[in-house]
Amino acid sequence: MGAFQPARVVLVGLRALTLDILRTYIEPSGIEVVTTSRSHLVEIVSASRPDFIITDRDAITPHEMDDLLESHAKVRVLTVSGDCTESVLHQLRPTRTPLGGLTRNLLLNVLTGHRAEEINE
Repeated sequence: MGAFQPARVVLVGLRALTLDILRTYIEPSGIEVVTTSRSHLVEIVSASRPDFIITDRDAITPHEMDDLLESHAKVRVLTVSGDCTESVLHQLRPTRTPLGGLTRNLLLNVLTGHRAEEINE
C-alpha cells in the first residue's frame, strides 16, 4: 500500500464557531485546510483541487452542488448543520452494473434511464 497522502480540504460558507471547531479537529492531523468565501469557491476548487469541501448545508443550493460535483467528480462535499449535529456526505461514484445478455427490453431500459434494480425486469 502507498504512503499516506494527507487530504486537502476547503472550508466555505461556515459560521465562525463551526469554522473554529472544524479547524481544531482537522489541522492537527496534517490535513491541508483552505478557507474561502462562497464567491471564490469555484476558483479555489479549480486551483487547489481539494479532496473535500466542507460547507454549511444552507450555503449551497442543490443545483450548485450538482454543478460542483459534475465539474469536479473526485471531490467530496460534506455539508454540516450550523451546530454540527447533522452532516451529509455528497459524492459522485462510478457504478458498474452487470446486465447479462443484451435483449431489446434490456437495451431500452438502459437507454431510457431506468434505475439499476429495474433494468433486468
